[in-house]
Amino acid sequence: GADFTSGSITVLCFGPLADILGKTTNLAIQGSPTCREIITKLSLSEWLENGLKIAINGTICDFDAFVTAGDELALLPPDPVGKLVISTTYRPKSSTATTISEG
Repeated sequence: GADFTSGSITVLCFGPLADILGKTTNLAIQGSPTCREIITKLSLSEWLENGLKIAINGTICDFDAFVTAGDELALLPPDPVGKLVISTTYRPKSSTATTISEG
């Protein structure tokens, strides 16, 4: 297979995280780090314990999932009531990805 020793991922941020990092950030990676490592690298570790949800290429996953070059990582903070905030403008780049829906 292809050797993804280095490359970049796209990080999509919503809610207050978009105010911190911007809505879209390209991040260089080495190998296949976990989402937790990416979040730590972005200095967002406190969000790990505050209800942050994440999705890789449109599929909700846990913090120990691996990302590879070319992936799209969405950071989805909870709203103040604790419900998941999903922007209606969020569209996974792949039409075959699982769609995130409310409820």
